[in-house]
Order: sequence, then structure tokens, then C-alpha cells
Amino acid sequence: MNREWFLLKVNPGDLSIINTYKSNPSDWDDIISIGVNPVDNEIWLVGIMSGSFGVGGRVGILSRDLTLITSANFNSVCHHITFDELGYAYIICGSETLKMSSNLDIVTRKNIDILPSYGKKILYSNGYLYLVASKRFGFVGPEVDRHVVMRLSKDLDVVDELVLSMQIEEDSYFTSCGGNGFS
Repeated sequence: MNREWFLLKVNPGDLSIINTYKSNPSDWDDIISIGVNPVDNEIWLVGIMSGSFGVGGRVGILSRDLTLITSANFNSVCHHITFDELGYAYIICGSETLKMSSNLDIVTRKNIDILPSYGKKILYSNGYLYLVASKRFGFVGPEVDRHVVMRLSKDLDVVDELVLSMQIEEDSYFTSCGGNGFS
């Protein structure tokens, strides 16, 4: 099955299609998250691509008229994006969180102690990043996966962590987090 990135720009008044963007860099491509940089209004697409290397991530930047400006590929699946007030992008790729400039240069890269699975969400508010994910804990007995919310600095250092499902004696996972907030 060949899947591609496909984005529509639609007129909200009558739902007519204004423009489209298609990208098919591999046999399996999915857009997982879309964000708009608040400084330059460029559209960022974050998602999956596959190839002979296995499954990896892709980030693309489009103009408002859906013309590709630039893109970059990553070794891990990229899950979600948010921006700060200066236009820096924060993207989750596998277990890493990236801080990127508007031209896709990596400013900071940190390996955060989370599982590299789906269902991650990152949000920026009041000078902090909030990351929701699953994390593996090894207690007395078998290892278990738990829901966590982490508060990170703009330099991607963990400031606080809240474990949401500590009393559950089974693994727990986020299957999806959507919208502009957590769900």
C-alpha cells in the first residue's frame, strides 16, 4: 500500500478547495501533526515516512499557499509539534525532543525518558513545554508503562514530572492526543 502526505487548503465560507499539497517521498507516509509558526505563519507538517532504512520521521515546511519551502528526514517517527512566541519549533521524534529554528536547524536535542511509541503530545504555554507520553518504570517485580506529564524548560530540561497512572497494576498507554490541548 502506497500512502502519501496530502493537505487541502479549503475556503471556510463555501468549503471549496483553494489549493492542495501532495508529497510521496516513500511507500508509507502519514502526516501526524500540523502546526503554524506564529512568527512567519508558515505551515509545518510532522509525520512518518518509510524506506529501505525502515520507518523514520519527516518534517516539512510549507508557505501559506502550500508550496514546499524545505523538509528534513529523521531516524525516528516524528509525532507532534508546538511553537514558542519566538517561532522556535519543538518536535517529538521517538524518544527525542527537538528544538528547531525556522529553517529546520536543530538548536537543542534531548533524549527524554519516554517510550518511542505513538500517542505523544507537546504543548507550549507560559514559558514552558508540557509533554504527555508513556514512560516505563521498573518497580519491585515486572516493568510497567505509565502515563506521564512532564514540564520542560525551553532548553528541553525536565523541570517537573507527574505520573498519572501510578496506582494501576497494569501497563497503560496513550493511543492518541489531539486538538490544541490534551485529550
